[in-house]
Amino acid sequence: SGGGVLRADLWLNGTQATSQLSVTGVSSGASTHLGKVSSSPAFHGYVAEILVYNAALSTAEREQAESYLKQRYAIP
Repeated sequence: SGGGVLRADLWLNGTQATSQLSVTGVSSGASTHLGKVSSSPAFHGYVAEILVYNAALSTAEREQAESYLKQRYAIP
């Protein structure tokens, strides 16, 4: 809803890819891009689901979310 920059951690296949990711809040009428910023190439692939939380997850909570995704999408 409101603008602003939030800190986010990016995890890819159970491995932390970055902890320095800045995310600009979405505001009314704003263009939203997933997997790219205007100065970089776009992400090439499929995104089945995005989980967004209002606080950092503990290791146990993150592992629970990973388990949910593995079961939902039959990931070995």
